Amino acid sequence: MGLLNGCSPSLNWRTLAMGRLTILLPCKPDQAQRNVVLAKQLLAMDMVGCEAGGAMFAISHVRAQNAQALDALLADWQASALAQMRADPAAPSPARTLGQHPLPMLLMSAQGHDTSGRAVQARLAWVRDGLDLFHLALYAPHIYEDMAKPFFSEIQAP
Repeated sequence: MGLLNGCSPSLNWRTLAMGRLTILLPCKPDQAQRNVVLAKQLLAMDMVGCEAGGAMFAISHVRAQNAQALDALLADWQASALAQMRADPAAPSPARTLGQHPLPMLLMSAQGHDTSGRAVQARLAWVRDGLDLFHLALYAPHIYEDMAKPFFSEIQAP
């Protein structure tokens, strides 16, 4: 019986292209698009996401109207992501830039609550590519490295 369990992993990693980026997701994603207001700009947001191994993996993308809007867009998106999960204001780790990626990535961790009030951990990242801004989010009751590392470290850019 142990052999059968090894044949159906809960994290079945696959590549996904979004914009110019290639990202790994551990499950077949659902896709959606909606209009959002970030930094007082109305933007079309593309979203993909899926659930696997007790975690939610999501990637969102917007295109800024100009380069000067990127900093305000990023700050508003970070605040919105933390507010949506009702993060403890003292809990988010300071955003830090990871250097090993082909594009600058800001990464932070937070603890908060999901929509049903259950405690949730989050790892959140934002990646810039020209005027494109991508948001990667991983939410789970407890985040393990086998969930987080492939999702955040295997981003490819041309």
